[in-house]
Formats: sequence, C-alpha cells, structure tokens
Amino acid sequence: DTKWVTEIIAQMEKDYKINTKRVYLSGFSMGGMFTYHAMSKIADKIAAFSPCSGPNVYGASKAQRPVPIMHIHGTNDDVLNYSMVENFLKNYRDQFNCPSKAEEQGNYPNAENSGGTMYTWGPCDKGVYIKHLKLPGRGHSPSKADVSDIWNFVKQWDVNGKIGEEAPESSSSEVAS
Repeated sequence: DTKWVTEIIAQMEKDYKINTKRVYLSGFSMGGMFTYHAMSKIADKIAAFSPCSGPNVYGASKAQRPVPIMHIHGTNDDVLNYSMVENFLKNYRDQFNCPSKAEEQGNYPNAENSGGTMYTWGPCDKGVYIKHLKLPGRGHSPSKADVSDIWNFVKQWDVNGKIGEEAPESSSSEVAS
C-alpha cells in the first residue's frame, strides 16, 4: 500500500501540481495503523502524520526520520483498546528524543467531546512534536470533529520541518550515531 500511496502522490503532482513537500497522512482504525506503518516506509514523502484510534497491534516500528505526529484516541475504544496508546507513543517519543514530560491542556475544545486532554511533547529531534488527544468516553468511532484539530496540526509542517522555521540542528545523539 505504501507504493500505491507514492503513486497517488506522483499522479496528483502531475495532474494538479500539488506541493509534494506538504502531503499529510491520517487514517482511522486500520488506517491509523497504516499511518504508523507509512512512517517506517515513506516518511520522506509525508510531512506530518495523524493516526486516529489506530496504534499498530504488532507494536511500534522505527520511523524513517523524526516526524510530527498527532494521535487521537477515545478511552472507551473496545476494538483498539486505549491501554495500548501510551506505551505505543512512548516508542516514538524515545526514538525522536522528546522531552519525557508532556505539556497538558485539559478540557481541550474538541467539537464533540468535552473534557479531552491534549498532551504535547516537544520540541523533539528536528523540531518535531508529538501530540496525543485523549478523549474520555469516546469509543471506536471516527469523528468529523477531529478534522479541524488534525488540519491545524499538520498544516504547520512540510517534509523539511515546521514551515517558516529553519530546521534545528541534529541532537547530540544523532550526531554521535
């Protein structure tokens, strides 16, 4: 499927002259799992990722590069249980050398869910951020209420980093490796 996505990007560039530095990937459930899979295969083609209710049941993989991530998940998800999310995201936070403590914004104003919490880790390597919107009471269901949250996050990025900011130097651990 990653080959198919890269072919779609190439076709969209040919037909519509899209800016290939500003392609974003989001998916729900298995689409969210695919979003994480794509981080390990085609992160050079995708500027930012926003999986929803879809941590990979096979575990986290190694991302091709530090990438901006916004993961949305409900605490009452009975298909891909919420208990999987925090350790799953920790894998990426560790890979990207993110701060260990998140900034927390309680009562996050998601259009359909009250009392959500947005966790933000960053800046991480290459200036990326990892965000997690925890929505109490939401089950395994997609919501158009998430679209504006996703768009407001991903639109800040292109494949070179945060738009309008110079990419930070590599961390000392990246230089050493």
